[in-house]
Amino acid sequence: MAMTGMRKFKHWEIITIPAVLAAVIALWYAVVSIFSLPKYVLPVPLDVGSVLVRQITSGSIWRNLLISLGEAGLGFTLGLGIALALGIPIALAPLVRRTLLPIVMGWQSFPHLILAPLIVVWFGFGQTSKIVLAAIMSFFPMFVAIIDGLSNSPQRQIEMIRVFGGSAWDVFLRVRLRNALGYFFTGVNLSVIYALLGAVVGEWVGASAGLGFVMVQANARMQTDTVFAAMALLNLVLGGLAVVWLGHVNEDTREIANKWLPSVQALGDMRATANRLRASEIGAAPGWRSTTSA
Repeated sequence: MAMTGMRKFKHWEIITIPAVLAAVIALWYAVVSIFSLPKYVLPVPLDVGSVLVRQITSGSIWRNLLISLGEAGLGFTLGLGIALALGIPIALAPLVRRTLLPIVMGWQSFPHLILAPLIVVWFGFGQTSKIVLAAIMSFFPMFVAIIDGLSNSPQRQIEMIRVFGGSAWDVFLRVRLRNALGYFFTGVNLSVIYALLGAVVGEWVGASAGLGFVMVQANARMQTDTVFAAMALLNLVLGGLAVVWLGHVNEDTREIANKWLPSVQALGDMRATANRLRASEIGAAPGWRSTTSA
């Protein structure tokens, strides 16, 4: 199963991805050379790479990276819980939808980055404020995906469930939940990235550790190469998360969910089997035989 979800980079991606990176690096060198930019304004890629390698080999960046990843992971989990707690009742209950959805949409329209200083003031300079900001930034994509997935269920399948005598729980489990998986994982793909960005933004505002803290300290010392090195490491992490999640965890989780979640056909098969057993029991009853023979 692990290999089925992984995308195989054996075709054009092997050429195009390095080609695009090489073009960006060449353009970077050209801009620095043409405009004669000093190192503190825009360092060349070689300087950024040397700083990044030095920080990785010395181990000075690992603690800050793990702190940012931990804050993002906890914030993503919190955002997921809030999205499920609000998204499911809003999608299934019209009254709740008309009441809460405008409030949530109004909250989302407010620029969250403006709230970052207030969140740090409210929750302190520790990790709690970064977790809260990561949760706020990662919440909305999953929230919208849950509502769309549960609301846009195939009506024919819902009618089939009711024809088979299924309950409201059967409709939710066998139709709505299965249909929502594709929407949900699309929202999760975005939320994973937003959670890490939220944690780093919170560290920019005020922190004593983390990748955002490293960037702020380096920027104050005019160490632009260190800022770019931290940004490059952040991009590597985000790229790694995208490859692992989109290519492996995402597909495998979908397969597992589709395997274990009951389907409409399964309910129909169970109903048909029960009807056959009921008919056979009636046919085997002595009273039924005597009536038919008469």
